[in-house]
Amino acid sequence: MRVLNKYDGAPAELMIALHAWRSAESIRRFRELFADRPLIVALSGTDINEYLERDPAATLRSLGYADRLVALQELACRRVPRRFRAKLRVLHQVRRLLGRARAMVLSSLSEGGANVISEAVAAGVPVLASRIDGSVGLLGRDYPGYFPVRGTSALARLLHRIETEPPFLARLRHATERRKRLFRPEREKAAWRKLIGEITQHVPVRTAQAATRRRARP
Repeated sequence: MRVLNKYDGAPAELMIALHAWRSAESIRRFRELFADRPLIVALSGTDINEYLERDPAATLRSLGYADRLVALQELACRRVPRRFRAKLRVLHQVRRLLGRARAMVLSSLSEGGANVISEAVAAGVPVLASRIDGSVGLLGRDYPGYFPVRGTSALARLLHRIETEPPFLARLRHATERRKRLFRPEREKAAWRKLIGEITQHVPVRTAQAATRRRARP
């Protein structure tokens, strides 16, 4: 396995590209050199929330070249164009565990699926988060710790409740515990193994279809 900032054209059995837009040139080059080899594109928050609109040509081209797309939370499919959704797989990610904290606040205006939420849930730390798709897709629609985007007063009230209402803190912890199974490192590894196995089985079908199209050309 090699990790590169930019693909150099060397032979590879498959490519996993991080960021559809930022890796657009590497994705294009790999697909042109190795049309019959698996290509997975992991979508970032900026891909989903920004570059699909800012630079749709490059971003959509990457989505089209991919055999599979990976997102970190369930609601990413809302932003991915319908014609690409059959390729999309959700893989929850865990990188490290938070220390002992009573709660964690994520007040983002936009996220594709924040790693810090995964880390907090894995550590059993309750989360207070702005109600955006990137957070709802990880924590679930009925999670009790949301506040409106830019809702400073609402966040202050939630923080006060954590300090003064033990039942509310217990409710947050219970809701976090219910999501914890999604963010186990072994589950993430198993999901990647399954995805790579799926895509390597898929490639011969795509290759045969491409060969049929070439034979059919006048």
